[in-house]
Amino acid sequence: MISSPSLYFWRPAEATRRIRERPLLWPAFSLSSIAGILALVLRWPAVLDAVIRHLPSTAGVEDQEWIRSVLFQDLFLRCTLVPLTTGIKVAGLSSLLFLLARFSPSLQLPRFRVLAVLVTHVMLLQATGEILTHLAGWDTFGTSSPGPPGVAWLVSLPHNYISVSLIRSLNVLTLWYCTALAVGLRVLFRGATLRSCLIAVVAWIVAVLANLWLIRLMHDALHLRV
Repeated sequence: MISSPSLYFWRPAEATRRIRERPLLWPAFSLSSIAGILALVLRWPAVLDAVIRHLPSTAGVEDQEWIRSVLFQDLFLRCTLVPLTTGIKVAGLSSLLFLLARFSPSLQLPRFRVLAVLVTHVMLLQATGEILTHLAGWDTFGTSSPGPPGVAWLVSLPHNYISVSLIRSLNVLTLWYCTALAVGLRVLFRGATLRSCLIAVVAWIVAVLANLWLIRLMHDALHLRV
């Protein structure tokens, strides 16, 4: 039986069992790429405004217009590259999960392809979460918004960009796809609940740190004030 990617949203255990029986990559990968493109387009105006606001004080009107034109051209390129970046993320996270699982000899390792299909479903959850974040008005790029409901709603945000990003990432959407990933891993690893949860959390931490590092590189490349 083929697993519908939408089934993973609310019944990850059942979806993972179907994935294990018939690991088809293209349905979830196609939807994940489409959702990723939509999320990118929706949040691009906020990204553009944030870049303009954080330009050095010496930047004039011509500099701002040049940045706008460059970023609008960059949007089309980024949209065409979403399937590639999605594939890279799937390969990277799948490899990380596979390596983490190998440090636990008692776990029953699935085939790498099965693990990659599971990760593709998680990527679809993340892209959907980004779309929901925008539609709910929780966008945080370059703003003081606490983001989706989470820890940032309960504490005062510091001024350090990295700390703020980490705090904002502790929210209900993160809990949603980390839980779904842990449930999927438990099914693939056949009952190792605690270790599956730990592996999911460690993988999420590594992914967040890698994303912050890439954002930091972008800020440095554009000489933004952060």
